[in-house]
Formats: sequence, structure tokens, C-alpha cells
Amino acid sequence: MMRAIGDQVAKNPEYLSILEKEAIKNGKIDDKTQVEQVSVMNKLLNNALRAKGYKGPDIKMVLTDVTDPKGPYYTDTLTNVVVFDRTMLANANRDEILNALGHEFGYYSKEDNKTGNQTIANYSGEKLEKRTKDIVSKEATEDTLAAIRNNKNVITGEEGKKLAESIPMERREYRTTEYFVTAGGATHIVSGVRGTVTKSLYHSVDYKNDREMYKHFLI
Repeated sequence: MMRAIGDQVAKNPEYLSILEKEAIKNGKIDDKTQVEQVSVMNKLLNNALRAKGYKGPDIKMVLTDVTDPKGPYYTDTLTNVVVFDRTMLANANRDEILNALGHEFGYYSKEDNKTGNQTIANYSGEKLEKRTKDIVSKEATEDTLAAIRNNKNVITGEEGKKLAESIPMERREYRTTEYFVTAGGATHIVSGVRGTVTKSLYHSVDYKNDREMYKHFLI
């Protein structure tokens, strides 16, 4: 699944130049620039899902001032709505925006295989950021800009605020932060057999439920 959205980014380097724009100008959010960026995210996500055979309704993206204390971004996969906080997104650079996009794409990967969990969404975000880091952007033409403007799947203003707030708390899927650390080394030789120990640490921060989880593995 992740290759699908990575391919969409690679095929549309002009989109990257839009994601590279500064969304804050003179200390204020430039609404026009930010809507263009979210429209790019929306088109990349929907095109990738369609390329994988998805036949459901388009994913809609809401741009609003999020007041949810659990997190600035959340998704409702039941109604296919993704909510982004204006200020948080405006301060994100290209890589961070793509990470967020990959994260949202991961939710739909999870829906496809029915066995995934939050880890898939987090992994997808990191994977897309790394996959696209070396892709060189191309200046967007007027045709490209015209194609992303007036995107009916990007909802702002009062309508966006109402839609975002109408999503029940129990249906909101938030972002968690996860860390994987692995270390290994040879121990000592006993009867001619070398022993090796690898230790892994998994650290997950679940912002939705305000909890942390640690797991240690010895291999």
C-alpha cells in the first residue's frame, strides 16, 4: 500500500513545490497557500487509494482551528474525514506534511488488512517521509495550480469547524509517537560457542488515551 502513495508523489513533483511554500507570511497564516497544500495532500491520498482499487467515497480533509486536547490531527474512517489544525500544519515543513499524509494513508491500510493497529499509521508516515526526501520538486504550472484549486474535498471556515466538532470523540483516531531502538553485541564464548544478545526497546506514546507503553525484547 505504501508504494502507491509514494508513486503518486514521485509522479507529481510539482505538488512538492506547493508543499514547500511558506504558509505563514508576516506572522499570519496565508489561507490561500494552506488550502492549496491541503488540496495537494487530498489529491495524493485519494489518487493513491483509487490506484489500489478503493471504490468508496472520496476522503475529505478539514482545515480548522482544532480545540481537541488529545491532538491537532485526527481521522474518522467511518465518514472518511481527516481533520488538520491550521496552526500546526502551517508550521510544518514539506517532510513533516508528507509524514502526516503517510500517517493518514496508514489508517486506510489498516482498514484494508483488518489486522493492523496504530503502529501501521505511524510506520506509514515515517516511510513516506523517507521515500520522498530525495525527490526534487518542480515549479508548479498554472494548469497544476488550477487543478488543485476549488477542491470540493477540502472544507474550511464555519462548515469545516462544524464538521470537525461533529465527529464523536470515540471515533477519533489520533496520532501516537513510537520509537524503536535496537542494540546488539557479542557476549562471551562458552565451550567454543559465541553468544550474542540483541535488546530492543519499543516506546509508544498514545496521546488519545494519555498513556505510555514500554516493551523490552531480548533476542
